[in-house]
Amino acid sequence: MKKTSKHLSKRERRLIKGVVFDQWQAGKEPVSDILDRAEAVAKFFARLKKR
Repeated sequence: MKKTSKHLSKRERRLIKGVVFDQWQAGKEPVSDILDRAEAVAKFFARLKKR
């Protein structure tokens, strides 16, 4: 999650962190895949905010 996270509210950021942490603890996927998904979610939220 690069600069996109700055545009998110605390609630959204916590939501994303929760998803990432749950996936990581489950250990089902490599970390890079999880981070990619988190970035996609962040971009999705950013796109919603622009409207």
